[in-house]
Amino acid sequence: MLKCDAIVTIENVRHKAKLKIVNGSVEILCNNLKLNGNFFCDFRDVAGSLFQSKLTVEFKIPFHLKVDNEVRETTLYIVVNSMLSDVDFQLNLSFQGMTLESKNSNMEYAIINLRNDIWKINRKVDIMTCISCRFSSFNPFGNMDFGDLWCLKKHSEVIAEIKNKNDLINFMTDKTFKITEEISFCEKYSMVGPNDYVYSDWKYNQNA
Repeated sequence: MLKCDAIVTIENVRHKAKLKIVNGSVEILCNNLKLNGNFFCDFRDVAGSLFQSKLTVEFKIPFHLKVDNEVRETTLYIVVNSMLSDVDFQLNLSFQGMTLESKNSNMEYAIINLRNDIWKINRKVDIMTCISCRFSSFNPFGNMDFGDLWCLKKHSEVIAEIKNKNDLINFMTDKTFKITEEISFCEKYSMVGPNDYVYSDWKYNQNA
């Protein structure tokens, strides 16, 4: 679960509620609104189950970039808008004096588009989040648009043996994996390399 601060607005014709989330926990409740569990992964279900509402989440997280082989931390601003089954993710990043904006209905492609925009400015910069980590993969049989990325770091010793989708499917049999968000980061991060196989479009959608 993302541990970050956020402002959440839920509204429809009859209701409008705003609440503040601090370090991943609800701090202020309005209109007797109650949220439980992993909010950031379940925001669409929450909106639908409350009052078939429009849900807006605004939050910021530490964001790591590799610039000329040095790790630098900056801030990524994220706006999530959801109306029933429709959702879009907007990422805003200040980079070398410019504000870059990427918007997509899928968080994976929102990050990929942001990476490609960064590469148009400086090809020596890489985004360091779970989506670009060699220990991550999506479920080959399908995944949600946000917060449904497998973390395989506990199985790091066999990562090199996975060469294709069939290898991944065979590997995943009878195993459980931690689920993480595409925009998260941890101290065991390892950037995906040219010989690593990951089930995502991160390596294969490079349009800089």
